Amino acid sequence: MAALCLVDTKTHWTDNPLCLLQKSHRPLAPTTTTDELLRWVEEAVGEVFDATHLSQCDIQAIGVTIPGLAEPISGTWVYACFSGISNFPIAQILAGKYDKPVFIENDVNACALAEKYFGGCREVENFLWVTVSNGVGGGLVLRNDIFSGSFGNAGEIGHFCVEEDEREAILCGCGNYGCAEAQAAGPSIAKRFRKLTGQDATAVEIAGYAKHGSADAIAVYEKTGYYLGKAIAASINLINPGKVILGGGVSQSFELFAPTMYETIQRQIFRDANQNFVIETTQLGADAALAGAAALAIRGLRAISGRLN
Repeated sequence: MAALCLVDTKTHWTDNPLCLLQKSHRPLAPTTTTDELLRWVEEAVGEVFDATHLSQCDIQAIGVTIPGLAEPISGTWVYACFSGISNFPIAQILAGKYDKPVFIENDVNACALAEKYFGGCREVENFLWVTVSNGVGGGLVLRNDIFSGSFGNAGEIGHFCVEEDEREAILCGCGNYGCAEAQAAGPSIAKRFRKLTGQDATAVEIAGYAKHGSADAIAVYEKTGYYLGKAIAASINLINPGKVILGGGVSQSFELFAPTMYETIQRQIFRDANQNFVIETTQLGADAALAGAAALAIRGLRAISGRLN
C-alpha cells in the first residue's frame, strides 16, 4: 500500500473533505527494485502534472506512505517484508529531485491519520486502523495522534502469532511462523486455498468463488476471520479502542470473514472492559493510502508553519 501524494498550492486544504485531483497507479510487486520504484514515481508524477495542468512550482509538499518499517525523522524506508526493500533514503531522494519537503510514515499509520482527518474517526480519540492486503499491519491513534512507540514501530498487529500448529503455520517474511500477516493476508489466502484444493487463485478470485457458494473458498475466508479475530481481540484487550477500522484489499470481502472474526473477538476479549467498541471498514475506500500520504504532507506543512495538529 505504498502511496505518494503531492499537495498543491491551488487547493484550499481543510480537514474535510479530501480532494484528490488525479491518481496514477503502479503495482508494487515482491520483486520491485528501488530503481524501478523511482522510475514509476517519475512517470506517475508526470502523468498527474499533465492531467491537472499543475507543475512542480505549484507543489507545497510531498507525502509518502511506506508498506513496512519507516523512520520518519530521517525519511528512510527501513524494511518491508513483502518487497525486501531496506534502508532506502526515499525522502532525501525525492526532496532532492523535486525541491519540496517530503514526509514519510508507515502506510497504516498514515491511513490511521487520514481516517482521523478525513474519515470515520474525526470524533474518535483512540482507535486502531488495520490493513489486510499483501500484508497485515496496524496503525494506532491514541489521544488524537499517531502513537509510534519508543522505536517508531508500534502497531505491528501483523506479527501477533495467531497459529501455533506447525502443520498450519506459514513462514512469515519476518522469520517467524504463524504471524497474522502470514496467515491472513492476501498471499496467504491464496496459499491456504492451494493447499486445500490444489488450485492457484488470487484472494480476489477466491472471494468470488466463495460468493458463488464454493465450500472450500468459504472455509478459507472463515479461517481468515478467525486469524484476524485473534489478532484484533488481543489488540482490543491491550488498547481499549473506541473503534477498529479495517482497510486494504482483503477488507473489500469483509462479509466473507466478518462473522468468524466477530465470533472470535467476542470469545477472546474481556467483554466487561470493552462493551462499546465498534468495528467498521474505512470510509476512505481504495484511496486510503493516498489519503494517508496527503494527511502526512498536510500535517508536515502545519508543523513547519507552527500550527501543530
